[in-house]
Amino acid sequence: MKIRFRSSLFIRLDLTIIAMLLVSLPALSQSVRVISEHGENIEIPKELARDLISEPDNGRVIISTWFVSRGFLDAQVENIGPYEFRLSRGCLYELSAINLDPREWNSKSLSPDVPFSSMVLEEYIQKILYGFEQKGYPFAKAEIDSLVRDQEGCKVEAKINIDPGELLYSEEVFFSGAKTNSQQFLRKISGYRDSVLVTSQFLAGIRLNLLDSELFEEVGEASIVSQEGKYVIVYPLTERSLNHFDGLLGYVPDQNGNGQIVGELELSLWNVLNEGNGVELEYQRLRPETSRLNIAVRQEWIGALPVGIGADFRFYQNDTTYQIRELSMNSYYRVSRGLRLIGEVGLISSSSGKDSGVEIEPDGSKRYAELGFRYSTTNSFEVPTSGIRLGVTLGVTNKDLRIDSLRAYNQQYVQADGSLFFPVSSKQVFALGIHGFYLSSSKITISDLAELGGANSMRGYAEDQFRASKMAWADLEYRFMMNRNSYLFVFGAAGSYERPKLLTETDDSFSTSSMLYSTGFGISYKIRIGRLKFTYAISPQESIGNGKVHLGIRTSL
Repeated sequence: MKIRFRSSLFIRLDLTIIAMLLVSLPALSQSVRVISEHGENIEIPKELARDLISEPDNGRVIISTWFVSRGFLDAQVENIGPYEFRLSRGCLYELSAINLDPREWNSKSLSPDVPFSSMVLEEYIQKILYGFEQKGYPFAKAEIDSLVRDQEGCKVEAKINIDPGELLYSEEVFFSGAKTNSQQFLRKISGYRDSVLVTSQFLAGIRLNLLDSELFEEVGEASIVSQEGKYVIVYPLTERSLNHFDGLLGYVPDQNGNGQIVGELELSLWNVLNEGNGVELEYQRLRPETSRLNIAVRQEWIGALPVGIGADFRFYQNDTTYQIRELSMNSYYRVSRGLRLIGEVGLISSSSGKDSGVEIEPDGSKRYAELGFRYSTTNSFEVPTSGIRLGVTLGVTNKDLRIDSLRAYNQQYVQADGSLFFPVSSKQVFALGIHGFYLSSSKITISDLAELGGANSMRGYAEDQFRASKMAWADLEYRFMMNRNSYLFVFGAAGSYERPKLLTETDDSFSTSSMLYSTGFGISYKIRIGRLKFTYAISPQESIGNGKVHLGIRTSL
């Protein structure tokens, strides 16, 4: 088996460049001095001086090679003493043309008209080979045949021999590292097809489709392997832990310093009944008297179609005073790489305890329909370091209450969530999140409002501490990457919300609008059995000792 990388360069430079050995050398009393033909000192970089000290017998070759590679093609060097050289640089040449041979690969020569150097010439060769990759020649080779100098005009023309190799059509693909998902299923979701011209766009498209599936932590660049007379495209990948158990435990103190324990448990199983089939079970304890249960079933891809469907059952219990039950069907259609259309229809019913003496919301039901999209260009699903995520949903409801079932009414709402990840270095990443919700209705009950606050929302406040018909908030998180999958973080968040007068309220005593702020820090660390996350967050209304603490662990099954 022979591995051939599609980006390989086979370049033979007539300009010999000596590799610089960046090693620590003992301090020497001698200093390297290079002077011009007019007796002026010429400043040279430290790495060049280091090479001259380590190989004094090759000083003339080292100096001339260095200056020639940077465009001084007529450079001449004379040794006039120990570690002392006289240099005549001559003029700085300009790369005036690049001629390809055979000429049928390029109808006209390239005319860059830029200062000549070996690095500049190599960059142009890279571009030429990339152009051949675009046309389906992944094994194209290039070598410099000759450099023709015009000494009077200080110009140089480069002649490059091209061996394009053979056109390559897709024959087979293999996904290295796949254990949970079969090769056949991955072929389907990647969009791979046989007998397609293998271009860089074709290879990149498959990789983006794999990343867009949200099944993988990482998907590497493709390589091409020759095996038993057949070329196989190989993608190295690391699957996400789709079979996992999540636990999140929180300590939320009140203003008096008395705390309560909240938490969340989530179980996710993949490929339960069929390949691409998933089941999720989630339980949340928001407060001692309040809990939420979600059960979801989904199927990714229907046959060969980029379509997914799912069903959800949600149950909300507030002690014995109030219940909400929701049943929904949802689906998505992948329009293009990174872009999905999403839709959902559902039925929600609510009821209050008859003996509680408290009517949080009149008994009733509502039917809703949502339509929206999700767009993502992030480089990783779990720990992205670049790219964007954007989701927008428009919804309409038809609601009736048992106290006045003849007067059903409509509601409209819009919800938007966006995240931007931008690296400032290999170790530092900023993550910006922006979120909003708006509800338009003549009558509003508490179940119509959006929740705000908690570990998965605006940190620094209690779980679902606020209910709002209008809200907008953003958080900015700075991440210091300990490694590719672990990071330390600090964050700040700010936003506003508005709670209107509800149908069950006789006056505006409970309606309010306010600004919210919070800040905090934490760590997200990849361990052998999964991921460990710790967060400490605090709002201005609380003292440092009353900050919200959350500790979560995600384990693979």
